[in-house]
Amino acid sequence: QVSWPLAQEHCHFRSTQPVLSSASMVARRSFAAASRAIAALQVSPVKLMLVDGTALFFANFYSSQKSEMVNTKDEPIGAVHNFVTDMFLLQRRTSDITHFGVMWDSPHSDVQLQRQQELPGYKAHRKERPQGFWRQHMQAQEACTAFGWRIKAFPSIEADDLIHTYTEAALALGSSTSVLIVTPDKDLLQLVSSRVKVCGKPTDSEKEAFDAEKVEAKWGVWPEQFGDLLALSGDASDGVPGVPGIGRKKAAMLLKQHGTLIAVLDAAKNGLPLGAGVGEMLRGRLVEHADQAVEMRKLIALRRVEQADAQAFERELTIPERNSRWRDRALQFCKKENLIGLEVFLDEKR
Repeated sequence: QVSWPLAQEHCHFRSTQPVLSSASMVARRSFAAASRAIAALQVSPVKLMLVDGTALFFANFYSSQKSEMVNTKDEPIGAVHNFVTDMFLLQRRTSDITHFGVMWDSPHSDVQLQRQQELPGYKAHRKERPQGFWRQHMQAQEACTAFGWRIKAFPSIEADDLIHTYTEAALALGSSTSVLIVTPDKDLLQLVSSRVKVCGKPTDSEKEAFDAEKVEAKWGVWPEQFGDLLALSGDASDGVPGVPGIGRKKAAMLLKQHGTLIAVLDAAKNGLPLGAGVGEMLRGRLVEHADQAVEMRKLIALRRVEQADAQAFERELTIPERNSRWRDRALQFCKKENLIGLEVFLDEKR
C-alpha cells in the first residue's frame, strides 16, 4: 500500500526554477505513480443480483396456465414469455447492479436432491409437474443463455445453496460489496444482513426488500435465528417436521427468550423456565424431539457448493453488453419461440 507521506518523500519540486530539472521530472513521475496506486486501492462498489430461477419460473408457469401463447411448434410458451419479462423488469429497476446470475435447482428432474437423500420425506409431498413443465423449464434456461444471463445449476444441488455460495463469495470481497437476492423462498432469509437483502417478488422494489428489521417484524426472529425457527416449528412446504405443538409464534417466542435452538433445548432438558404459555407437555415434547430438531437444523442450513467456483463470479456473472451481436442472438431466440412481444426490450440500453 502506498501512503501519501511516501509519495511526498519523493517530491523535490523547486519553485524557484523556471525550467524543470531532470530530478524534478523524476519527482513528478513518482508523485503521479503514487497517485495512481492510491486510486487503484479505491475499489468500485460491487452489487450482485442473484435470482432464484427455479422459483421464478415455477411461479410464472402456474400463472400462465390459461395463456394461449404458443411457439412456432404450436407448444405453450407463456411461462417463458412471463419469465423473461420479469427478468428484464428486474434489471430495469436496479440500474446499479454490477453482476447478475440466475441460479437453478438440479437440471435433472430424475436426480435426487442432496437433502432428499438425507430425509426421504423432503419435498416428497409435492405433486408431479404438469405436462409441458420441464420443456418450458429448459426453454427458460435457453432464454437466459440467449439474453446473456449467466446460469448456474449442478446435479442434486438446489438453487438455495448456490445463492448462498455466491453470496458468501461476494461478501468476502469486502465492505463495498452488497447482494440483492430475488426469491419467494423464505429459507434464504437466513442470509439477510447489513449487506444482503431479499426481494420476495420480482415486482418488489429494493425499498420493499427484506432487511434484518423487516425479517424480525414479520417472523419475530432475526435472520441468524431463522433456521432455528424452522427447526422448531417445521416447514410444511418442504416436508420438514417440527416439534409437535410448536408453531411459528411459539417458536419465535422461545427464540426471543433463549436466543438459539440449542439454548431452548437445553432449557427444556434442565427444567429451566421456557417462557409464557409453555407448560410441562410442551417441555416434554421439546425433550423428546430434541435430536430430531437438531437434525432438521442441519438439513435446513444452507450449504456451500464447492464445484461452483464462486470466487470467479466477478468474471463469470457479468452483465452482458447489449451490442449488435447480443441483439441478433436474442432476436433469433425470440423468433424461434414466437416471442415477438419481447422485442420491445431489445433496444433498451440496460
